Amino acid sequence: MFSELQNPKIKYFIYTRKSTEEEDRQLLSIEAQLFELREYAKKLNLEIVDTFTEARSAYEIGRPKFAEMLKRIEKKEANGVLCWQPNRISRNPKDAGEFIYQMSIGNILELRTPYKTFTTDSSDQLLLTIELGMAKKDSDDKSQNVKRGNKTKIRNGYVPCMAIQGYLNLQNPITKERYIDKDPDRFPLLQQAIHLIIDSGYSPMEALHTLNDKWNYKTRKMVKLGGKKLSRSAWYKLLSNPFIYGYIKRKDGEGWGKHPALITLEQFNNLQIRLGKKTASHYTTKDFPYKKVIKCGSCGGTVTAHEKWQVICSDCKTKFAKTENRVACTNCGTPFEKMENPKILHYTYLSCAKKTNPNCTEKALRLDNLETTVEAEINKFEIDDDFLNLAVKYLHEVTDVDFNINQKVDDSLNTELDNLQYSLKQLLLLKVSPENRDESRISEREYVAQRKDLLARIKEVEDLVSDNNNRVETSTENTEKAFNFARYANYWLKNGDSNTKTQILQSLGLNLKIKDKKLCFDKQKHFYLIEKGLKEVQAIKEELEPMILVGKATNTDLANAINLSWRRRWDSNPRVRINARLVFETSPVWPLRYSSI
Repeated sequence: MFSELQNPKIKYFIYTRKSTEEEDRQLLSIEAQLFELREYAKKLNLEIVDTFTEARSAYEIGRPKFAEMLKRIEKKEANGVLCWQPNRISRNPKDAGEFIYQMSIGNILELRTPYKTFTTDSSDQLLLTIELGMAKKDSDDKSQNVKRGNKTKIRNGYVPCMAIQGYLNLQNPITKERYIDKDPDRFPLLQQAIHLIIDSGYSPMEALHTLNDKWNYKTRKMVKLGGKKLSRSAWYKLLSNPFIYGYIKRKDGEGWGKHPALITLEQFNNLQIRLGKKTASHYTTKDFPYKKVIKCGSCGGTVTAHEKWQVICSDCKTKFAKTENRVACTNCGTPFEKMENPKILHYTYLSCAKKTNPNCTEKALRLDNLETTVEAEINKFEIDDDFLNLAVKYLHEVTDVDFNINQKVDDSLNTELDNLQYSLKQLLLLKVSPENRDESRISEREYVAQRKDLLARIKEVEDLVSDNNNRVETSTENTEKAFNFARYANYWLKNGDSNTKTQILQSLGLNLKIKDKKLCFDKQKHFYLIEKGLKEVQAIKEELEPMILVGKATNTDLANAINLSWRRRWDSNPRVRINARLVFETSPVWPLRYSSI
């Protein structure tokens, strides 16, 4: 493998490189490369002019030692290169092209490795080009695989890097799954230090001083680093990292993590204002509730949501808006970072998007005012657990009556359907009978017309049969869900996510719009009936037991009141029922279909 022939005119530079990237972890270290190459040069009596060592990736352009080597080759200090493998020379097309160009013009006569020698021969240059191209392709493939793997990890809520201060990289001993969790020694200290800034009015440096000097905080100890006080730069970097409120943002992707958060998103936004930086809207798009189902009351266009932050200066008490580039008080010029416990106000507004009419003058509605209106409407028909259980029990009693009536209706419809099928059959027999050969009994036109009428009536009766079979069951299910909504809507409004809150508002009424800084809508009839029923039940209950307070009534008292209130509306004729179907495709509950209960 090693050639015995030596060209005494060739002077060599030794070039060794070790990348810190994953692709080179299995290769020899720089020290090992130097040892092997010097032994190889000594064995073949090669003249070594100088040695270049570099700990840089060949995938990126701009290696200083490599550039220095080429410049010295152009000055004729050497005309050959000795390295461990061709991919030590380059993994990018620019450096590879420059090296091969120097070979083509005769500045480099030979690239020698312990396994193969490349000369200025055109065949060798082609082979070297292929070798360097394969090294480039190998790096590209590995880079894509790493990025794809990192995206998957971020999508699954795991950050593919070393955990920041306050967290630890851990591994499940059974599943071998890696994850990030609290550092039990440092997480609570960092959390308390951040709350000193948010809640107690400390400046960031005062909080850092307390953390390091009074609480004796030490960074996580590693092989060569750590075990020291937290530095000022690391502290400010931590305070600006969205990771601390649970969000992962990297160049490979972004998403919500599964790790425990140091602070909430609202606290993070508050903290960024104290630091004079952008809020979390810089990092992620927020999903605001309600805006998808509300229209502008003036132009009928869509509604958008936006946040506003205001700061009350702790020195001059001036209130001003926190804009993207504003870092100090507009009146006295005090930087946010130096203010002692400034008051920070945060509002969310719903306003016309002005896409339908760019000149729309409809004013914005504050989100908290909208939710106050929604909560007030829900309170009008909110029921307790006793009322819910008794109402559902009564509903099933009504369903039994409904079922008996529907059974009779079903029998009648089936009888009519049999008669229609028989008439259709007799019509066909009459049409094809020998007596009607000359169409004296029924003509073709008459046959077609009568057959069409019969088929239409059959289809109508079949639909009635199907609807009658499902009506009681569907009505009962929808009504029961409506009562569940009346019981739990307030809880869902306070604790639900953005989508749940939007669905609750959508279920309350139709024609939702913002008009004159108020929420306007047409109230659904079924919730009005529950509200009315509640008032009647309360009145009847007080008549039955005047001395019993509503909140202390027994189940028997409540049942009697419900029966008297609702049974007096009951009519055994189901045709008088009012259809109050609500189109609500994605709601967790379904409202009343009939108003007769």
